[in-house]
Amino acid sequence: MYDKAIECNQKAFSFLKEAKDSELKTKLLPRLYINKGIHYAWKGWYGTSLKSFLKGNELENSAYSNCMVAQYYLFKHQPGSAGGYIARADEKMLSQKTSDVESLWVYYTMGYYYNEINDNDQAEKALKKALEINIKTRRTYSSHINGVYKSLAELYKKKNDGGKAYYYLKKYMEEEGHLDAARLNTMNKTTENFISEMKPESDWHRSDLPLAIALSITALTISGIYVQKVIKSQRLKKKVLKEETEELKSHVQHKMLQEVIELAQKMILHF
Repeated sequence: MYDKAIECNQKAFSFLKEAKDSELKTKLLPRLYINKGIHYAWKGWYGTSLKSFLKGNELENSAYSNCMVAQYYLFKHQPGSAGGYIARADEKMLSQKTSDVESLWVYYTMGYYYNEINDNDQAEKALKKALEINIKTRRTYSSHINGVYKSLAELYKKKNDGGKAYYYLKKYMEEEGHLDAARLNTMNKTTENFISEMKPESDWHRSDLPLAIALSITALTISGIYVQKVIKSQRLKKKVLKEETEELKSHVQHKMLQEVIELAQKMILHF
């Protein structure tokens, strides 16, 4: 999968190189480097990935490009190296116009970073801004919000606020469920379209029909493998999250019970 993405990215570089110089070309080039960085990071080629992110940021130097370099270092568990890029991303948010989708991603990254270094107040501030953008855009970019919910759950757990931690953990799990359903529907639709576009047997040469069948089987096989991976991943994730949710739920109930007992004791003393 990543090899295919890298191949497409390389083709895009090739086509862009042949294109005439223009404002659009100037804007696209750094984004291709950033995309290249993402693909190579997931592939595990971290040296190439970092070089690509840094090149993209050198060309663009925006809140988003600085944020993506920070994301790389956070991905590599190096928050110390991410700090400078987070600060620059914050500055750029004030001095440059940034789209809603990129702003949401920048604030999420900032919140994630501050969470990592235990600056809870700054983490909460950044993550709440991401939530505000999500509300403002009427969940247009809801595919990004699950990470925000998860970070908020982790943040409030650290702050020993079981109620909010439980609330955002539930929101995260709900969002993950929505995303999985959307991914599965998209995949099924793609497979259905592929099969429906196949010509009837009478329109095919005999030598072409086996190829078409093989392609359809391949599409379905790949879909099946993907579904199995998603199911296995989600079962494991949901098991862990369920345990964490029950723990938080128990914590909230215990806290409420303690408050009731304390209130009762105060009333007894009063009388």
